[in-house]
Amino acid sequence: MTALAWLAPWLLGIGVWLVACGWPRRRAAWCAAAGGGWLLGNLAIGLALGGLQWAVSPQATVRVIGPWVLALGVLLTMLAWRWRRSAVTACPEPPLTWFGRALIGLLLMLLALRWGWMWQQATLPPLFPWDAWAAWSVKPAVWFSLDQWVPFVDASQWLSSADRGLYTSAAAGYPAWLGRLELWYAAGMGCWCDLAYTRLWPALWLALLLALYGLLRGLGVGRLIAVLAVYVLGSLPLLDVHAAMAGYADLWLAAYLVLGVLLWLHAWRLGGRARAALAVLLVLALPAVKLEGAVWMLLVLAAMAFALLPLRWRQRVVRWGAVAMAVLWLAVFVAGLPLPVPGLGLVYVDGSGLHVP
Repeated sequence: MTALAWLAPWLLGIGVWLVACGWPRRRAAWCAAAGGGWLLGNLAIGLALGGLQWAVSPQATVRVIGPWVLALGVLLTMLAWRWRRSAVTACPEPPLTWFGRALIGLLLMLLALRWGWMWQQATLPPLFPWDAWAAWSVKPAVWFSLDQWVPFVDASQWLSSADRGLYTSAAAGYPAWLGRLELWYAAGMGCWCDLAYTRLWPALWLALLLALYGLLRGLGVGRLIAVLAVYVLGSLPLLDVHAAMAGYADLWLAAYLVLGVLLWLHAWRLGGRARAALAVLLVLALPAVKLEGAVWMLLVLAAMAFALLPLRWRQRVVRWGAVAMAVLWLAVFVAGLPLPVPGLGLVYVDGSGLHVP
């Protein structure tokens, strides 16, 4: 079941990727399909389990749903192969010099060593017992242990209720997408143990870098520059900490943000409505990964809408937007501004700073 739990989402994501983006003709495009497909498949599994709770118990998710997910992935891949619509990419670059090849080999070796270290850090110790456990893993642990999709409510509602079927946690109001994903891999292993899902984070790091390289190459970025970009991202200390100290949702949020933006750039520059639709769906899914994803979703959707405007309308938006921002800044500085933010409550902004409840 462990192999099915890992393979079924990946194949489903690759099938969706190939149908939306076309059949790869170059190695870089296959890198994008492999990394992007792994990310898409896991996103789909976490979302789908939220709508299938009535049909399957937590411990039986992989056994019941896994074969159907695998079959759907095979079907989508076969459809993509039958259509064989080539993935649209920019013009290829001239051959690399020996120095460029040597530098690429060195950077890839350093990334491989870093990945091996992160794999050990993520899989050998138990799950970090603070936010990674309290915010994300309490719900799937209870669901798996009881083999029931019991509801979680905030502490005040739990204290005032006489229903013994209600549960609470420190982050009961946070999305359960990551918890459902952890549950999927625990069900595949057949036990609730850290190793069942902590391996997801170094695998996520690798999938993100593969997708980044393939998508940059598809945009016409040279091989050396693309590998340098991958190395810069893959060696960021904060990114590596989140890959090595498994359990947090921030790296997932970053990965889907990067994937959505790069797919949008592909569609905007090279065309492709399916890619544009997939990019928009990824951006819309950000709040389901983490509540703070709503901020990134609004920013990226605004940038997408701005890019679609004619040039003269963009100039007007910039001009009048600058005026509106100056007026808003002055009003906030003088009188303050209350902002209702979903998931956070009433956020108050004034001249002294940002006040979050």
